Amino acid sequence: MSANEGNQLELFTIFLKSNGWDKYLRTLDWAEFARHYNGPQYAQNKYDKKLQDAYSKYK
Repeated sequence: MSANEGNQLELFTIFLKSNGWDKYLRTLDWAEFARHYNGPQYAQNKYDKKLQDAYSKYK
């Protein structure tokens, strides 16, 4: 994983799929993804909004 960014991204993708969280990214459900990945306090830190903003910027 520390060898390069490609390996890290591949393992992160496997992690997301193994937890079933990839479906939230596919459907652009930022709040549900943030709730699962960051925990119940995600809204307090606006993780869902940050994800949505980053997606809008780089899509």
